[in-house]
Amino acid sequence: MNIPPFLKEQVQDGNVVLFLGSGASIGAMHEAGNKPPIGNDLANLIASKFLGPEYLDRPLSYVADLAISETDLVTVQDYIAAVFMDFYPADFHKLIPNFVWRAIATTNYDLIIERAYSSNVTALQTPIPFKKNGERVEEKLKAADSLCYYKLHGCITITNDPSLPLILTPDQYITHRKNWSRLFERLHDHAYENPMVFIGHSLSDIDIRAILLELDQLGDARPRSYIVAPKMPPAEKRFWESRRYTCLEGNCEDFFNTLETSIPKATRQLATLFAAEQHPITKKYISGTKPSASLETLLNRDLEYIYEGYKTTVVDAKAFYKGYLVDWSPIIAGFDVRRDISDNILEEIFLSNEEEKADLQELVVIKGHAGSGKTVTMRRIAWDASTLFDKVCFSVKASSHPEYEPLYELYSHIKQRIYLFVDPASDYSDMIKLGRI
Repeated sequence: MNIPPFLKEQVQDGNVVLFLGSGASIGAMHEAGNKPPIGNDLANLIASKFLGPEYLDRPLSYVADLAISETDLVTVQDYIAAVFMDFYPADFHKLIPNFVWRAIATTNYDLIIERAYSSNVTALQTPIPFKKNGERVEEKLKAADSLCYYKLHGCITITNDPSLPLILTPDQYITHRKNWSRLFERLHDHAYENPMVFIGHSLSDIDIRAILLELDQLGDARPRSYIVAPKMPPAEKRFWESRRYTCLEGNCEDFFNTLETSIPKATRQLATLFAAEQHPITKKYISGTKPSASLETLLNRDLEYIYEGYKTTVVDAKAFYKGYLVDWSPIIAGFDVRRDISDNILEEIFLSNEEEKADLQELVVIKGHAGSGKTVTMRRIAWDASTLFDKVCFSVKASSHPEYEPLYELYSHIKQRIYLFVDPASDYSDMIKLGRI
């Protein structure tokens, strides 16, 4: 299999997000020699169990709806869990833990990835599964070797929660996606900065096409991503290539076997050290105490530090003036129009002495109608406050919910007021809970 040099380099450096579909489970081991049921195979198993032979070779969504109607959701899901429970990773699955990944996402219900890591004694990371909204990401990712593992269509370990069904039909994907919305937001955050590799997906499926096209809306600022698929038709290949997806011919086994033989093992270990590199904010530390794991998580996953050496991207002025704003590059390039409100806030909030401030914590809200320029104004204020007045400014990532303890620890290291900027489109109620920061 031919893997582009850039993608190999990104895998070696631990920057790639894996997105695995049902085809990635092909080859999984079963003591009875069974093959993982994929697509129509699963539909036939459900039809045979709950409906009868006249419903064989019908679409999965149709069969699943009828089976649930004839019995109930939990009964059908328990059966599916029993079908997938006894599958174990093949040898090529066990190669996945030999590399460092930025994150892994999957639409599969099975436990093949979890078992691939648990059976590999030299695994470079520990996968931490996230299956629904509300899970405390920061708490679960405290360890330096933690790996975000997003299960976007449910898991066979949860079959009795009607609000978190195994996604079997397009209707379920639409009606229950809200229960995974935070996971999708975090996935979008990854896509802004990291190449993604899609393996084992049927690109005709409504849900995966929706995800791919959503990521396409992020524009040319996102890194090029990759689709691994066998025998992709030319028209389909051209379609995805035009949307910054490079198509690689092969399957899951081809991909990981090629990586295993083409990337030296000694260089993979280096990727585990990248997380230990000093964050730029450490230049302001006056405390010699080693930062806690929760603070490192806060800095590396939840906040974006705004400083003079911030990495910029190529800026398309026309796109910016049409409303395209995915990072800070247009602000740094000075494409925005300075507004009086920016100077007023800088003077009132950032230039006043600490003795003049009435409260230790402050909350400033910029209000305006949609399209009035709130986000651009906020970013201009943050950039000027940081670079012109040497203030400690962070942008809170859209899907993050910072907690008080690591923020206070950060303050103890720098002994300066910390300014958090939350996009006006976000829900800032969690900021209020932090103590009106």
